[in-house]
Amino acid sequence: MMINKIYILLLLVGLFFGQEYDYSYQDVNPNSDLNGTFVGPSYFNDKITINYFGWESWGGWRQIFIQLCDLNDSGAWDSDKVQLIGIGIGAGSMSSWNVSAPWVQDFTMGVWNQFLDGTDMSRKKIVLVDSNLDRRFIGDYSGASITNSELNELYLQIQILIDEISTAIPGDINSDGLLNVVDVVSIVNLILAGAYNELADINDDNTLNVTDVISIINLILNN
Repeated sequence: MMINKIYILLLLVGLFFGQEYDYSYQDVNPNSDLNGTFVGPSYFNDKITINYFGWESWGGWRQIFIQLCDLNDSGAWDSDKVQLIGIGIGAGSMSSWNVSAPWVQDFTMGVWNQFLDGTDMSRKKIVLVDSNLDRRFIGDYSGASITNSELNELYLQIQILIDEISTAIPGDINSDGLLNVVDVVSIVNLILAGAYNELADINDDNTLNVTDVISIINLILNN
């Protein structure tokens, strides 16, 4: 009986399987602690990621990333829960930037296409990805720096995602206050990505696997 129920729910997972916003590229910033490491949203486990899209060879686009790094280093957001990553296209060197956050290069612009819904979109954009690898916010900036009002909006969006992490219940991966097939999909996504999320670790063994999928299915069926 239980096997039949699990089978039905896993079929629903196949129907509702969602898109995850992730990548794994080598950090090429010589000043980053992660230089040489392949990083992306799933690398940082339970963290929210600030994904900044810009070209290395243009001053305005480069300057915004420098501004974001300065904000990150000064504690503008909780770095225990938020990670900044820059995504370029390999259009130049960044050896003289003197910034601390990871910078990766997407030569095929596949990540640009996915995260920004097309490679022809304007540059100088920020995409916030939550700990479930869902895209939650896109910020579009036209100036040489992010203005105070734009920063306030960015801070607000980041804090919303941090609050979701703080108040979520075990198994409620998307923090909507419900346990349902969407949460099962999210756990499966995390397992396939090789990522970890504390809320998804239903049995608290510090590993995500089919046992956690079965555990959340049991929680759903029992409620």
